[in-house]
Amino acid sequence: MENEIKPRVQALVLSGGGVRGLYTIKLLAEIEANISNGDPNYSIAKHFDMISGTSIGGILALGLASGKTARRLLELIDSKRCEIFPSPNNNFWAKIRRKKNQALGTAFNPQALKDIVVGSIGDIKLRDLRTKVVIPAVNGTTGRPKAFKTPHHKEFTFDGERLVSDVAMSTSAAPTYFPAHSSNDGLMLDGGLFANLPSFITYHELACSRFLGIDPEQIHMMCIGTMGSKKRLAAKSAGDKGYLNEWSNGQDLLSLMMDVSEYWQVTMASHYLGERLVHIDDPNVHEIDLADSSEESANLLKRFGADRAQSSLGDGRVKSFFSHLAPKPQFYDTTGEKI
Repeated sequence: MENEIKPRVQALVLSGGGVRGLYTIKLLAEIEANISNGDPNYSIAKHFDMISGTSIGGILALGLASGKTARRLLELIDSKRCEIFPSPNNNFWAKIRRKKNQALGTAFNPQALKDIVVGSIGDIKLRDLRTKVVIPAVNGTTGRPKAFKTPHHKEFTFDGERLVSDVAMSTSAAPTYFPAHSSNDGLMLDGGLFANLPSFITYHELACSRFLGIDPEQIHMMCIGTMGSKKRLAAKSAGDKGYLNEWSNGQDLLSLMMDVSEYWQVTMASHYLGERLVHIDDPNVHEIDLADSSEESANLLKRFGADRAQSSLGDGRVKSFFSHLAPKPQFYDTTGEKI
């Protein structure tokens, strides 16, 4: 029938931002608690047909798609943040050593992050997830972007055999912070280099006839940021102070790249979705770095996340997402047969 109302297809898209992912997951955990009716096992993921994300957003997306609740992921990220990003606190020489490490190598060892991912999600493959996902990364060996995804299309099933832990490490290998992640495809880098909040990539996966071919009018998207840095060149700057001074040893350069890619992705997706795209974020007025694991910054991020969750639940467009229950996804094996 011409006037038949087609069901909504909902996507949750999560931004990268290191420790600032605490803002994202606190916001989701607060909403989840509010709509759970006291059920500790209630997962916000049940309302979304696809969950995508980059870097920490990718890790959270994979965690939610594996069946973990947002509340459990909040506990995990909050309790382990200092293991992932050991803080020099106010020790002058420790800060100097970190700067030296970033200039000559990388600031952090990725093993703690991998241990946490494997310990919480396990050695499962993308085909074992409960929700469709799209996770961006960059192949540093080929110099090309990569979007890891569940085998939700029978002609694109190769990624289904990948370990979730390898995908998580690939999307979060932020240059100067972590080394490139070695995979069978090459050396993988943080997806934030080209899509820090992969909203347009997600729209393309859902709507493009080559992939899922869903009517754009059915697509509703919730994008959640990480209080991004919104780096700018200073008004008095000529942009010629160099890598160490202008770009803070590469940190500000990476932040600017991530912020620009995030803005572009959301803008492009909003051109197609209009009011069906909801973007939730707050400005990073306190300039919290993505590796700032201090108690003060963590508490601030969680306070902002909780406050934004409460105000968002008063928005009818946000509340409408939680009336939808996503059906079980159909995945395919490497021969194109249904799993």
